[in-house]
Amino acid sequence: MPSDMIPWHSEAECALNHAVRHDTAHQGMCESKKEMRRQNGGRTEADMKKIQILPALILTLGFLTGCAGPADPQAGLNAGISETAGRESPGESPGESPAEVSGEISAEAASRETVAQEIEGPENTMQEDAEQKSPPSELTQEGKEFLNQMCYYLPDFTDSSQWDEDFWHNFLFASYTGRYEPDVEIVTLERPDLGFPEQAARVSLEEVSDYVMLVLGVQMPDYRPARADMPQGQTAFFYEDGCYYIGLSDFGDIWYQYSGSAATDSGGLSVTYEVYSGAEERFGEVQFILTAADNRNGFLIQSKQSDLDL
Repeated sequence: MPSDMIPWHSEAECALNHAVRHDTAHQGMCESKKEMRRQNGGRTEADMKKIQILPALILTLGFLTGCAGPADPQAGLNAGISETAGRESPGESPGESPAEVSGEISAEAASRETVAQEIEGPENTMQEDAEQKSPPSELTQEGKEFLNQMCYYLPDFTDSSQWDEDFWHNFLFASYTGRYEPDVEIVTLERPDLGFPEQAARVSLEEVSDYVMLVLGVQMPDYRPARADMPQGQTAFFYEDGCYYIGLSDFGDIWYQYSGSAATDSGGLSVTYEVYSGAEERFGEVQFILTAADNRNGFLIQSKQSDLDL
């Protein structure tokens, strides 16, 4: 037969050839879809289209929920999910049920809720800090003992404007002059002006700074009196080589007893100690005003006033 002539086939042969070609093409498409489903973790092309539109759907639902302002934002989101799942056609996604799609959306919603909680975290922390800084309603035994020491150590003051050099000198001197080992390091100083050696507490600047921060909540100022400027015959008090040197002495026959505490109108706590001399002779009282703080005492001293019957 000449090459340019088209072979003749009967109608039956044509039908058979058409069926074979259609079946071969159909098998090829099926194999292609199977391979695509294998690459997509068992999901069909329709499944992948649904998954691809999930983020856009969630953003849309979140925007609509925010505009409507429901009492429960999660409830609004769940309502949108339920409506969307109800419109799904089972035949459209044979490999994934509407419940599975709803589950994926719920997981995404849970992730959004977690992010929202993380954003709200600092606000909650600030609220907890504010609650922690409310005035203490009752002092611990350790707090009472600490304030008892401050009756001896801390000079009277009403505000920080009174923290001059005399204040810091008297505060630090009284705080360390009555201490002995092992509370502090004790050294011996040559005192030609006194005619005999003097024992003194040696305290590092770092320790003093921590102490001032605990009592008053401020940085220790640049108060460093030189030994050369110390008056003749005075109990030692000077700063040298990173340490304060404070001569030892005592407070005589004076003692303090806790009397009570009460909240102030300004939101602080007023604490009172009675002052005694000798056995039982009461001759005044000391009043502290405290505010709550995040330190081991739980408070800072805002003022101290002594009312003595001298």
